[in-house]
Parts: sequence; structure tokens; C-alpha cells
Amino acid sequence: MRIVQCIAPVYGGINLEDISAPRCFEIERRLRDLLDIPVFHDDQHGTAIVVFAALLTALRVVGKNMKTSESSYWVSARPASRSRSCS
Repeated sequence: MRIVQCIAPVYGGINLEDISAPRCFEIERRLRDLLDIPVFHDDQHGTAIVVFAALLTALRVVGKNMKTSESSYWVSARPASRSRSCS
């Protein structure tokens, strides 16, 4: 925590990498309270950004936009390597 706090003034944001849950949530919360720059955990926010980018790209490909479109999504806590076939 202290090292990140010391180097934060020269960065525009802090990306937390490879910190397991639930520790990552506490560390992120504490750093957000300490710092005046964005702090995010890539496993949470990185996935959300990629999914949102994919949605925007798909809408652009089919000639639609976010304001006039509806979408749904499915979330699984299970890793893809443990998913099952529906056949």
C-alpha cells in the first residue's frame, strides 16, 4: 500500500494485477480512499471494458446504436474451462 501511495503522483491511474478475491476488493477500496487517481483491478474492470467494447463493435457492424438498442447478457461465475455442453 505504501509503495503504491508513494509512486501514485507520477501516474494517471493504478492497475491492480493478479490479486485474488476477496483481498483485491479490500486493497482496491483502501487505495481508492488514499489516492486521487483512478484505481482498478484488471480482472473486474478489464473484463467489463472488453465486453462493452465488443458490444459497441457489434452494434456498429449491424448499423445500430446504443440509444436505440436493447441487449441482454448472461454472467457465469464458473470459468470457461468448466462449462458444460448443452447437447
